[in-house]
Amino acid sequence: MSRLEFARLFAAVAALSLFLASLIHFGYLVEGYDDRGAAVPEAVIGAVMVVGLALSWVSPPWGHRALIGGLVFGLAGSILGLVLVFIGVGPQTTPDIVYHVLLVTALVVGLFVAATSGTGPSSD
Repeated sequence: MSRLEFARLFAAVAALSLFLASLIHFGYLVEGYDDRGAAVPEAVIGAVMVVGLALSWVSPPWGHRALIGGLVFGLAGSILGLVLVFIGVGPQTTPDIVYHVLLVTALVVGLFVAATSGTGPSSD
């Protein structure tokens, strides 16, 4: 698996986790974690990441830039979510804290891998 493919995998898993978190916060998958204030941003961030992921197959360098852009957007939104949890604005359950810390960590790794994967055909 190339570094670019690995970065795409990180983006896909992160986007999927955001959609699942959104469904949980909308009250669909797990009861007791409803928070529409978190559900909408999670869905939007996940959607932007999917767009960046989909565009990552466009010819270099634009596809590579789209993937990095999606990861940066995801990281920024996830850091904001983590800050909101810590200052008491969002849900403050242990699963929310653990999820945000893991998501931020994964997005930092994914962004590093994407940023160092190059843009040439050999990196695809």
